[in-house]
Amino acid sequence: MKAVFGTNIKSPESKPDGLALITRRPGEAAYSQYTKAAQQLEAERSKGRVSPWMLYLQYFAYLISVFLFYNLLHAGLSSPELYDRLRFLFPLAIVCSIAAIMLSVITWRKKKTAKESEAYLMAARETQGAIRQVYASMELPQNAVPMDVFYYGYKAKKDKLVPYAKGVSMYVYDNKVVRVYRQADTLCIADKEGVIPVSLQEISSIKTIKRTVALPHWNKTVSFQLDPYKQFRISQNSYGFYSIPRYQRMTFLKNGETWELLFPNYELPIMEKLTGMRADQK
Repeated sequence: MKAVFGTNIKSPESKPDGLALITRRPGEAAYSQYTKAAQQLEAERSKGRVSPWMLYLQYFAYLISVFLFYNLLHAGLSSPELYDRLRFLFPLAIVCSIAAIMLSVITWRKKKTAKESEAYLMAARETQGAIRQVYASMELPQNAVPMDVFYYGYKAKKDKLVPYAKGVSMYVYDNKVVRVYRQADTLCIADKEGVIPVSLQEISSIKTIKRTVALPHWNKTVSFQLDPYKQFRISQNSYGFYSIPRYQRMTFLKNGETWELLFPNYELPIMEKLTGMRADQK
């Protein structure tokens, strides 16, 4: 089992498996321009990140406050005993709660400030322009549709791929935009690295995974609270991440190996239309 946009964390290359399936690559000049622009954007984005120790401290303060309040509410003690416990535990619970809230606000403000800076906005515009040039160099058809897919690291266990996030992370899957289109009886999936062709006859199934996952981006120009996306029950938490209650897993057999492609539930209509297949909801 391999993943189109998944990376085996134990692989020395640290690159998505799907690179081996690419049959058409972008022009060298366009790809070089994109690489430089993406590096600059990542440098600006990193200015909005807090250090791992602050995230650890934030989670620790939150968990401690929840633990203390839970014990206070379910103590089952008599009034004198409860009073003695409250004298010590209640102030500690309040302090931990305030610390968790303050650290959350610091994290949010730092991220927001970085993304609103002129340097970040300029780097984002240059990166988007470079991406358009990359796709133009591959001569994608005009009917190629933008679609979110999951990029992720994984551990291989027998015939299963177990998603894995290194370090402190609030999400496992990174939803990035690719272009998809159908050419005769072939589904074509294009990202900045190149085009991956998948024969419709090679596709085994599209299954619905009923598991809630957090995503770091909303890549659509239309709000997730409006049609056509509000039907998919997408929500946003206080950290700015987007939660979806289920996602899709498409599998296909190519070169004697089984491959998986994971994508959000709100992209299912696109894939069903291109493949002519219906998702298994079981």
